[in-house]
Formats: sequence, C-alpha cells, structure tokens
Amino acid sequence: MNAKRAVRWMFERAIASMTLWAVAIWTLSAQAAATSTPSETASQLNLRGIVNDPDGNPISQAMVRIHSAVPRKGPSKICPSCYADCVKQAQTDELGLFKIESLDSNLLFSVLVAAPGFTPEFIERVRPEKGPITATLKPIAQAQLEPKKFLKCRVVDAANQPVASAMIEFLMYYGEEANCGGQCEGVDWLAVSDAQGQFVLTSVKKFDRMSVTASAPGFAPKRFLEVTNDVEQVLKLGVGATVTGRIVRQGKTVPNIAVHLCSFDGQIDTYLGDFRTVTDDEGRFYFQNMPAYHVMKFYCAAKALSDQGSIIPRKVRVGGDGTTKDLGDCLVHEGFRVSGRLVSTNREPLAAGIEVSLTADGTIYSSNTTETDEQGAFVFQQVPPGSFVKLTCALPGYRFSLENRSYNVYGRDDLEGRVDGDISGIEAMLEPGKANNDPEFEERREKLRLGRIQSKYDPAQVPLSGVEPIASAPSPVK
Repeated sequence: MNAKRAVRWMFERAIASMTLWAVAIWTLSAQAAATSTPSETASQLNLRGIVNDPDGNPISQAMVRIHSAVPRKGPSKICPSCYADCVKQAQTDELGLFKIESLDSNLLFSVLVAAPGFTPEFIERVRPEKGPITATLKPIAQAQLEPKKFLKCRVVDAANQPVASAMIEFLMYYGEEANCGGQCEGVDWLAVSDAQGQFVLTSVKKFDRMSVTASAPGFAPKRFLEVTNDVEQVLKLGVGATVTGRIVRQGKTVPNIAVHLCSFDGQIDTYLGDFRTVTDDEGRFYFQNMPAYHVMKFYCAAKALSDQGSIIPRKVRVGGDGTTKDLGDCLVHEGFRVSGRLVSTNREPLAAGIEVSLTADGTIYSSNTTETDEQGAFVFQQVPPGSFVKLTCALPGYRFSLENRSYNVYGRDDLEGRVDGDISGIEAMLEPGKANNDPEFEERREKLRLGRIQSKYDPAQVPLSGVEPIASAPSPVK
C-alpha cells in the first residue's frame, strides 16, 4: 500500500509539474503574441524567457540581467558592459517568466541569470527577436553549505547600502584541504549578489580564506584578498573614476580607434584586467568606473592604427571615486621599424613561418606578431618611439642563445631592449634546448646575470640587438 501511494504521489507531482510548465510556455507565447509590435523589431526589442531548475520547475524571483553587449556590425565604441542596456534587468514571476523591455536591436547580448541557492548561468549572443530564451539553473548542493565549505559575504556601496546583481569571481582559496587558484575543481567560479547584496561561493573542499574579484554596473571592479569564511564579511565597492582624452594625428582628431587602459602596477594580486573603448567622432575616448587610485597603462593596440603611426604607451594613476582625469591630446607619432632574422648557431637562417612577437612597454596586450619568411626574416612597423620592447618567438624545442646581447637573464627566454630609432640587421640566434629545467644552461645564465648586475647593465637603456653580426652573413631585410 505504501509503495502504491508513493508511486501515485510521484505521478501526481510529475503531472503537476508538466501542467505548470505548459501553462508557463502558453503564457509566455501569449504574452509575446499580444505585445509584439512592428516598432519593437525595428529599433527596440523585448527579451522574454523562463527560468527553471533541472526538473523543469519554475524558479521565481530569479535575477535576469543584461551583462554585456557587442554590436552586430562593426567595432564596439565602448566597453562591452558600458552600453545603456547593460543596466537593465528583470525578476522572474511565480511561473519563472521574465521580460526585459526596449533593448537595442543593433546589439547582441550576454545575459546573466542568477537565483539564491542556485549556480549562476550565462546565455551568450542572445538575439531577442529569435523568441523566448530558457535558462536552467543547477541548485547548490547542501553538502557544500557545511562549515568551512562556503564563503558568504555582503556587497555594499560607499553609503553601506546593498549592491544587488554584483558579480563575484573566484580567484584563489587557501586552507588545509584547499590551496588552488584559477580553474580549481569543485569550487564555484562565479556568484551574483541578491537584493540584500548577499552571495555565497561554495567548495567541495574545506578552506579558510578565499580571494575574489567583485564588479557591478556603475561601480569599479575591486579585488578582495584572502577573505575569511568564519563570519559574513562586507565587501565595499566604489563608483571609481573616469579617464578621458583625445587621439590626435597631425593636428586632426582620429575617430573610431580602439584604445586601452590596462591594470598595470607590477602586482598580480591587484591586476584587474584590460579595459577597451573606441574614440568617438571627435576623437575623444572615455573610460568609466575605473579602479580608484589604481596604476594603469594607456596604450593603443599595435594594429589599431594600421600604417597611420603609433601612440607611446604611458602610465596613468587614476584619481579617486567620482573624479575625472583628462589625459589631454594623445599624439599619434610616426613609429620606427624593427627588422632582423632568426638564425641557428651556425648563422644559417631558420625556417619560414615561425611566429615572432614584439611587445612594447610590458603591456602584453599591445604585442605585434608576424611570421618569418624563407630567409628567417621578420619586420615590425610603427613601433612606438622610445619604447622598451621584448622579442619572443614560438619554435618548439629551441631557445634563445645566451650569445644574444639583449638576452633577458631573468628566465623568460626573450630578447629585450629600447627602440629609439629604426633598428635593422638583428641576428636573433636560437639553439636547441629548453630555457628552463636545464641545469647547465641555467648555470651559464646565472653567471651572465651576475656579470650584468656588477656592470650595472640596464636593458631599458640599451638598443634591442641579437648576436654580433658577421660580414659574411646575408642582409636579413632590405
């Protein structure tokens, strides 16, 4: 008898769930049909959808937010989360339904869905005109809510008011069972704060401290290091600062050029990413909600200006919350040409098609990449004047020889030096072997390093070069 009742209860529950799901779908379709208008698809779109759990049960009071956007055609003129639509969000009703109104039809959207007790989910490249979307959220396992297995915090603003819909990203956690950073198995990599600003990040392993990054629309991102999980902690976000300026070339402003602010203070613990925007019709750029008092580097990507020239990268110290820092006119200069070839230890040119990169002023995102020709030759155009560069190449089983005068003695297997004018004839010598885990090579490199320290050698003040050229070597590039 008990077994029959159990079967009947399961059957009735399944029928009820299916009925509720059918009602939700019918309601969603009816709403879409009743409210669609020609003007909605012409310039403004409404995004509709449903949020449920893995069993198909609707999730009420789930938050659905436009996280970021990109143009359907052409380059983005502002950062992906800086569009006006990225502040729009909705909450699901008792049927799990939601609607976000008046979205720009020229954009594709990344939609973030979150609910208390569930793992958040992203839905990428959403086109509202394609119809309702469905998000299925997985519940947080109760076993992961045991002591020492979760971090619970509250995100607030400068006035200690809760910040809803803040995105919290896992960086690293520490403890007897956990000591891992990045992509760690069994730990939530993302959480979203609720209406009270609260969130929970869980782990299958016990831990004592966790480092996270918190960000929210209208606020500057911030890292919180080694937050303890013994009590609920408070994470405070500020609005950040604005950095602006103009791009000017030969007295004229330059529109539609991508420029960057890169978090750059030499400390990985405070790195907050690379921010991109595009100049407007007057050549002006705006970076909003930048981290207050943060040291950053302003630059233009190597190929953004094509053959128009280059912009000298510069360090920028961002002001306090609510301030604006104007960089003035950032001039496009005629850049320099750096050329040479990759050679073996017997000065023979290496194969064609080897990838060679030149990175300016420590900004890894501003690197320019090319490939060698049949003579092992490479050329870089429009290198920013006065920049400190690093030359790297990707050839498995080979490393730069210590005979290269610009060899980086600190174990990064690259050549480094200054560019104050056109540089040609670089003979960058490669030899078989690995730059690391070779005791004999590391011993020779250490001797070279100590010798440079004694001689007060500063690579930032010495032109980029390779090995000493020989008269019989063919000219690499003409």
